[in-house]
Amino acid sequence: MLHPQPLHPLTLSPSHPLTLSPSHPLTPRGTQIILMMELCEKSLVNHISAAVADKRQLAEDDALTIFASASRAVGFLHSQQPPLVHRDIKPENMLLAADGLWKLCDFGSAAIDTGATLVGI
Repeated sequence: MLHPQPLHPLTLSPSHPLTLSPSHPLTPRGTQIILMMELCEKSLVNHISAAVADKRQLAEDDALTIFASASRAVGFLHSQQPPLVHRDIKPENMLLAADGLWKLCDFGSAAIDTGATLVGI
């Protein structure tokens, strides 16, 4: 008889622009993980659309802040052991949190970099 594996908890990392940090990246296939995350009501797409509707450009500081947040999030993923690869970075996956930080989301296409190949998670 197969015994169900316990869920591996995912922890929030409020001090980092990337909100989710897998505590065990090698979760067995078929394991269901349910995440509860903070509510972010605005995506980068919404942010850009609002600027277009107002016929204005994004401020340079705003654009640099968003890019820096995405870069830090990717750097954090790549610094994990084993490294994680997001594989779906796009405006729809950058969310603005209530604290004003831009956060990377949607890890459905993420993979683990084993050095020889990428392994989907």
